[in-house]
This record gives sequence, structure tokens and C-alpha cells, in this order.
Amino acid sequence: MTGDSSSASSCDWVGPRLSDYLDGELDAIEAWSVRRHLARCPACRGRYANLRRTVKALQAVGDRRRS
Repeated sequence: MTGDSSSASSCDWVGPRLSDYLDGELDAIEAWSVRRHLARCPACRGRYANLRRTVKALQAVGDRRRS
């Protein structure tokens, strides 16, 4: 299944892949499917935005601890 629509099953497919997508660890087809789904699904876009903010905050904490 690809995550290319806004149905609940697509959200179920995309959700577990958001971290890998953020880290650039998906293959080209999966990354495209996630991007396409995010363009159409405000709920998953919100989850992705929250994940990005969380990762950024944790990186900032790590940077401060190393200083």
C-alpha cells in the first residue's frame, strides 16, 4: 500500500514512516508517497510539523550540553 491519499489507511501507513522521512531514510518512492500524502492531509501534516519541532528542540538541547 502506498500513502498517497487522505484515507485513514493511508494515515496508518504514513504515520510510522514520518521519522524515517524526516531523517531522509526512505527510498524515493516511499518519500514521494509520504510527500504526496502530507500535501493532502492536514492531520498528518500537523503530526509531521510536531515531530520536526520536537527533533529540533532535542538537537538544541544536545548542542547546549556539548558546549
